[in-house]
Amino acid sequence: MGLGRKKSQPSEAELAAQTAKRRQAGMAFQRLTATIGIVGIGTAVGAILGAADVAHWVTGLVVSLACVVLASVLWTVKL
Repeated sequence: MGLGRKKSQPSEAELAAQTAKRRQAGMAFQRLTATIGIVGIGTAVGAILGAADVAHWVTGLVVSLACVVLASVLWTVKL
């Protein structure tokens, strides 16, 4: 015989809201991680082209194009 109130189970609406919040947080984390990966890939490509003594404008062009392409893939793919 407990004097305390019974813990009520969350409603379906509350569970759906929690799931949506978790999904949004997960998607934000995935996009952040992918964006950091794009920056890392751009840095690696720039370092490789720099070590190969490629002209600076070509290095900048290749790195920026690679980053734009990877970012467009990131934002068009549903994670």
